Amino acid sequence: YEMTSSLVGSEMCIETGRRENLVTEFALNNGGAATTSDVMKLLDLSYISAYRLMKRLEGEGVFRHEGSGPSSRYALV
Repeated sequence: YEMTSSLVGSEMCIETGRRENLVTEFALNNGGAATTSDVMKLLDLSYISAYRLMKRLEGEGVFRHEGSGPSSRYALV
């Protein structure tokens, strides 16, 4: 599900909130964690978009990054 350029202002905030909720719900249903690859598939995002979303959620204290390389994941805090 790609965000379209027609979204502006509060619509974009709602879309971002929806994505964050979907990722959190996914993690809750999958052992409390998600990978960047999981987020790419779940939201139909590019790697960099999924990575940025997870880094933002990490910065907000929702997830913490664990591991490195292909086996790294984001665990719910």
